[in-house]
Amino acid sequence: MRSRLPPTFAQRLIFYGLSIAVPVLVMCGALIHQYTSQQYHSIETQTLAAARELARDLDREIRSHVILLESLSGILGPEMDLARLHRNASETIVPRGSHVVVYDSGGWPILNTAVPMGQSISTAVRPERIRNIIEGNSPYVSNFKTSYFDDQPVWLVSTPLRRQSEVVGLIGISRTPDQLAAALEKISRPAEWRWFVLDRENTVVASRAREAVGRKMPDHLAQASLGQSGVSWLLGPDGVPIVRAFARSEMSGWLVAVAVPQAVVEAPLREAWMLFALGSAVFLALALFLAASAAHKLHGNVDVLVESAEKLGRGETLPHQTFDTREFQRIHDALVGAATERERNEERRHLLLRELQHRTNNLLAVVASITRRTLLDDGRTLEEAREALLGRIQALANASDTLAAAHWQGADMGRVIETEMRVFAGRYTAAGPKLMLSAHAAQNMSLVIHELATNASKHGALSLPDGNVSIEWRTERNVESEPLLIFEWREHGKPAQPPTRRGFGYTLLQTVLSDADYRPEMRFEPDGLFYRATVRLCTVVANAAEAIPRVPGLVPDKGSKKD
Repeated sequence: MRSRLPPTFAQRLIFYGLSIAVPVLVMCGALIHQYTSQQYHSIETQTLAAARELARDLDREIRSHVILLESLSGILGPEMDLARLHRNASETIVPRGSHVVVYDSGGWPILNTAVPMGQSISTAVRPERIRNIIEGNSPYVSNFKTSYFDDQPVWLVSTPLRRQSEVVGLIGISRTPDQLAAALEKISRPAEWRWFVLDRENTVVASRAREAVGRKMPDHLAQASLGQSGVSWLLGPDGVPIVRAFARSEMSGWLVAVAVPQAVVEAPLREAWMLFALGSAVFLALALFLAASAAHKLHGNVDVLVESAEKLGRGETLPHQTFDTREFQRIHDALVGAATERERNEERRHLLLRELQHRTNNLLAVVASITRRTLLDDGRTLEEAREALLGRIQALANASDTLAAAHWQGADMGRVIETEMRVFAGRYTAAGPKLMLSAHAAQNMSLVIHELATNASKHGALSLPDGNVSIEWRTERNVESEPLLIFEWREHGKPAQPPTRRGFGYTLLQTVLSDADYRPEMRFEPDGLFYRATVRLCTVVANAAEAIPRVPGLVPDKGSKKD
């Protein structure tokens, strides 16, 4: 079965372009959808806030009329001077187009500023109704009246008339729908927004649309107006979808409604969606065009690189060429330099083999020297010599492992100590600054610590359960300001005794960490062995490492005679 061919540059670029463009467009669409939802919620909040604000404005208007009526009550005085009230109300106090009416406690009209003083006043409201309002003993707002004064539609605000805390009648003032509309239009609102004030019988008292005054509110709008306030999406009286919010006046119980046509709300949203659709189409077309153009150029560069690779395989010389894409230029340059790099790799492998052979020979010489000195050490049995030899070789192996982990660039002082002292974990402390030893110094330090630890476990503090060792190293400067490394080994818990004989281990401690001007110091104190080695820092740090690690005094130089 024939294997399926992998996709081309053009296919991949188109796929990548779509994989970027489609999520971006989906995200933009989601953002616009979220924006649409927020706009709907925002318009609901705004219309409800406007309805409540209009209801508060209506309450303020009614309250101002109540205050005016209380002022007019003061004009009457204790003597109930109706003529003075009629004169002042008609000339100065009452706004033009409004009239004041006064009823006695029996509900009969005794003053009407729409009628000249002294003429008879007709009874427009039954006296029982007036008495009921008086008995309520609080301000009262009437429903819409189609004709009350001068055959003009009005609504009235009234309040009890009191004399020395006794209710003696009712005083009221009429207002026209136009006056109420003018008072509520003091706050500017968008021209497309319509508002309505309806009385308790759902009759429009005032509105921005004057033709609606006096009409009844449709039943479906009345059903949507239950409660103190609310907002809903429904059909208006003319069948146009609207968002409608309402709130009730606390002083009158009237309903204030604000309606905004749905088309007004959705106009900016439709524009946003149209711009999104147009932008999406342009974005996708541009992405496809760029992908196709880039793929065509990439195919030409790939053909040149394929030809160069074939020439390299045949061993031909590759001419230098310039590409307009940095990555392809790097590939071509890599192909040109591949042959040269192959030759360099061959030379490097030969060099590494020689280095490995040299390092192996050096390490074998160290092992041979340690073996010879250990086996020739007087006073040891064969088993003791075997144990000492294995321990010293293991110390060299540990140092090699530590160096190999760092690619023979050096070894951390703390790591060297930890490796050699791991069998005594919990019975020693180590403290000192961060220090990278050279390969040569790490090997020597491993041997010294091994010898000290072996001696402590057999004859020193580590041979007792409570014995312990503290290891410290630090850097100081001598009188010539030359930096020095000071290594100290201090045992605690068992008196130290000088050795009865000085074998190879003692010689190693005295020579491995020695310096031309500084010799190791070893003291046998009552609390335990104390060992201090001082060397020049430049001879042990990693940047001063020898090319091939070796142990001074153990590996004979070329041409030297063996012991």
